[in-house]
Amino acid sequence: SISTFYGPTGQVIGVPIETQFVLKPQNLRLPRFALTSFAAERKLPWNVYGKVNLMARNGSRGFTFEDSVVSPTLNLYVLDNIQRQHYRAAEFALRRTFLSRYQWFASYTHSAAHANAVVNYTVDNPIFTPQAAGPLPWDAPNRFLMWGWAPIEKSWFPHFLQPMVGETDVQLLGDFRSGFPFSAVTEAGSLASAPDALRFPYYGTVNVALERRFPFRGYLWAWRVSVVNALNRANPNVVNNDFNSPAYL
Repeated sequence: SISTFYGPTGQVIGVPIETQFVLKPQNLRLPRFALTSFAAERKLPWNVYGKVNLMARNGSRGFTFEDSVVSPTLNLYVLDNIQRQHYRAAEFALRRTFLSRYQWFASYTHSAAHANAVVNYTVDNPIFTPQAAGPLPWDAPNRFLMWGWAPIEKSWFPHFLQPMVGETDVQLLGDFRSGFPFSAVTEAGSLASAPDALRFPYYGTVNVALERRFPFRGYLWAWRVSVVNALNRANPNVVNNDFNSPAYL
């Protein structure tokens, strides 16, 4: 790809910069990953089961592009096995089952996902900066997850409405986590800060559903009505990351 930069009045600034991506299969090896985990589960009072899960995932020889030549007129990126990933996570979960079929679950996970090479060079949107370390794009240090379902009791409704209620369940899903990281760039195509130093706002969603089961012609059917993102959160996943833009962030 060839990048040409223009000023506010349309004049060309500097010289065009050529970007090349090179692949040498004979120099590449398969990536490797090592996973270590430890879990302990115990029954607590009120028929609640608690679980602790510790996980470590180490990756080596990961594929990534490395800047081999950086000059005012040429950027040469070579695919290599230099990436090393490290993921650590500690999960704490509570689970309870009642009436032999209904279950409630809640968990909190604290984690960290980092690598020594996280700059993502692309042909259509080149970044003129050296490869560097930082959090991985899916790094979310804090996450709270809950889900469950329970029956709706007929006794809550007047007698004439009870046949309509029938076998109806209420279902709940909640997911809250740290926003994913992203990088800020300048109009000249270089990073304005450390890689993935900024984050999207906190992500949160709550889904609520009602499910009604009924027999028909020898089969058990069900219909469901649900409200997705009941909190009406924006949960953005796109941002203006141009540091020189008036609409930055």
